[in-house]
Amino acid sequence: AYNSSFPGPTFWVYPGDVFELTVINNLGPEVESEDDTRPSGTMRFPNTTALHWHGSHIDPVKGDNVFKTVHPGGRSTYVYNVPENHPSGTYYFHPHYHGSSAYQAGYAMLSAVVVRERDAEGGRGLRGLTDPGHGPGGSEAEATEPSGQRQEMEDLVMVVSQVDVRYPSRARSSLPVDADLIGDKMPLGLSNPNNVTGKFPVVNGQDGSTVVMEPGGLHRWRIVNTVMDGYLRLHFRHANGEDRGDGKDSVEAPCRIAEVAADGVPYRSKRVFGSGKQVVIPPGSRRDLLVQCAADAEVHSGPSSRASEDDVEKFMGNDTAVATGLLFNVNVEGKDNGEIDPTGTLFDLFDSYESRPTASGLAYPPEPMADLRNATVLEENRRTIRYTQAGPSTPREHRADGNVHPF
Repeated sequence: AYNSSFPGPTFWVYPGDVFELTVINNLGPEVESEDDTRPSGTMRFPNTTALHWHGSHIDPVKGDNVFKTVHPGGRSTYVYNVPENHPSGTYYFHPHYHGSSAYQAGYAMLSAVVVRERDAEGGRGLRGLTDPGHGPGGSEAEATEPSGQRQEMEDLVMVVSQVDVRYPSRARSSLPVDADLIGDKMPLGLSNPNNVTGKFPVVNGQDGSTVVMEPGGLHRWRIVNTVMDGYLRLHFRHANGEDRGDGKDSVEAPCRIAEVAADGVPYRSKRVFGSGKQVVIPPGSRRDLLVQCAADAEVHSGPSSRASEDDVEKFMGNDTAVATGLLFNVNVEGKDNGEIDPTGTLFDLFDSYESRPTASGLAYPPEPMADLRNATVLEENRRTIRYTQAGPSTPREHRADGNVHPF
């Protein structure tokens, strides 16, 4: 873990900042010298690490150098010169030493990074470190109240991971199994007070935590999917278990939800989730959501039971793993004493939300491209890219499906 925290602290910076970070490797010595002979595509060197700022627009040589190795007992300082035109948004740090990166990330070596937009005068507010999940207050995107006043939102960072304690197991997401495969002799120190026998998602290292919202309060949730082998597919349900996960517009739905940014790309306008659409977040991806709730809710991730949503299935591919389970609860204060009227003006703040233009006057980055699966493409414009899991020297093994896989 970073700084003995699961996940590590959240970093808040601004375009133009010079951000310096020192990694001290206290993981302990490597224990098996034969690791030197293992091919680079296999699991090896559990106590050797490197650092990567995922999604950043940072010089890969002078700053975000993923080949800068930090050996056991060593230290290395990374200096990040954040460009003046760096997009505001949500990012994260994770290990990047080939052979141990997935193992270390699965064992909580993660930290969120938020690049905040400057205010209208080009000034900077609070920056620095916060505990996981907490922001320094405010947001670069605000809502306009009916009175014309600007209101800052509660800004929450949510790093979603998956804990897999199954052992023995054939699953490659099992932490104890990976510890055996990689030859890690350090004790994992896993505690399992609830006698969990499978795998379950956690948010900021917490299982089944609660987000408290004020009546009419507007939140920005910055969700980072660090699950190694699973999508997040969010369902919002009433606390009594009734599923309103489709996000359809209804006064009975517990929350109003809109996407305002993805992977560091802020949208020109919010994208309200309705008409059966869901929030889908691939591994390593980030989504910034605008949320306002009228009733207590549960936020789950899991596959859909609705056959009509096969567009999402096509996007993800058949049999794509989806992290499944309760992510967190939402508690709305004042719901029991008549303070909340979902048919009144409760959602005025949500409806009036507008993205604030950047202080630099730069145009927003291009919106994500349209769906081109059914587009007409001339044959001379077609290109084929073939991906493999590893290099030609990686040992291959037969799996249950009878195929040979290079991993």
